[in-house]
Amino acid sequence: MGARQPRSRPAQRILTRAGFLARTAHAVHPSPVKRGVFVLARLLCVPPAPPPANVNTNPPDEGEPGQPKTNRERYAKHTAQADCASCHTSIDGVGFGFEHYDALGRWRDLDNGEPVDASGALVGTDVDGAFDGAVELSQKLATSTQAHNCVVSQVYRYALGRGTTAADLCSLDDLRAQFAESSGDVHALLLAVVTSDAFRTRKEAP
Repeated sequence: MGARQPRSRPAQRILTRAGFLARTAHAVHPSPVKRGVFVLARLLCVPPAPPPANVNTNPPDEGEPGQPKTNRERYAKHTAQADCASCHTSIDGVGFGFEHYDALGRWRDLDNGEPVDASGALVGTDVDGAFDGAVELSQKLATSTQAHNCVVSQVYRYALGRGTTAADLCSLDDLRAQFAESSGDVHALLLAVVTSDAFRTRKEAP
């Protein structure tokens, strides 16, 4: 048989930048959990609940003879346990989409000699469904109203240097409408935020 031909690497997106990928990995292996939690919490504004206090959060050990060999197979044990599956179905469903990228963010077709499986699925979002790889995940998120609204909230909080309250709802609704009208233009969003009344004024101390 001929040598296995590597899969061609697709055009990359922000979520496949080396800095993000290295930050959301362990020292040796990538972390589907860290990568999945980042997307859910930062881009969809649905942070998963923290793990129970008695749960071992150390990364799975590398496979020994007869044990799972790939990073994905080791982490898949999460969803095989009933007490973990409720959270890890959505977390790992996103995080497994990054399996083509190692702990340094380098592209890989093989993991421990086995073909990489980067299929994943979004669950509990407005763009639920299967995808294959981080680029397809990015494309799905780009069409998500939930993700667009979350980005507006995150930029608004960062610009004002504080969290949001009920008093910010009108400002956020206005910014989200402008962001939608601009077809998700981030530069237009930044301009809208810094020219908003919430950014340019502040309440007098009582």
